[in-house]
Amino acid sequence: MLSANLTPGNPQGIVKWTDAQVRQAMTTGVRPDGRRLVPPMAFDWYRTVRDDDMVALIAYVRTLKLIGH
Repeated sequence: MLSANLTPGNPQGIVKWTDAQVRQAMTTGVRPDGRRLVPPMAFDWYRTVRDDDMVALIAYVRTLKLIGH
């Protein structure tokens, strides 16, 4: 099983999402459109990340490129 591709290189991913929407997806497993993300993303762990670390994590994820497509 693969985790959801949240990279900005995925046109169905975070490229058009706000930082708040990315945070929601990472911490709850729910996309802005209401669909659930498929595990194994560690939603429970991301829920406990400190605010400043989450901001940095989202900024980092936005730099990633789509791999394998």
